[in-house]
Amino acid sequence: MFNFNCLKQMFLNKMFKTANPVGNGDYQSFGEMITISENLCTVVTTVQGLISKIYPDIAHIHDKPMEWLCERAILTPKNYQAAAINDTLLMSFEGEEKV
Repeated sequence: MFNFNCLKQMFLNKMFKTANPVGNGDYQSFGEMITISENLCTVVTTVQGLISKIYPDIAHIHDKPMEWLCERAILTPKNYQAAAINDTLLMSFEGEEKV
């Protein structure tokens, strides 16, 4: 069994270490604009492209350690967008649905 609170804290710590320099003004700025490093975000043009970039080979998630999943996140401004991405991800898995 996994300790999800521990994994959640690992994820939050990593996000803080990555995003905190932006809030502190430690990124090079050009007026009101900043340059964001590629490890902070990913630009894609489709939802499927986003899923493929963030969760490569997601169909074989059963072969991956829990840390692999904890190191990834797709952030959306609205819950309905997160739900649509989650639905797309869930459809990529084989097997019987369990509720």
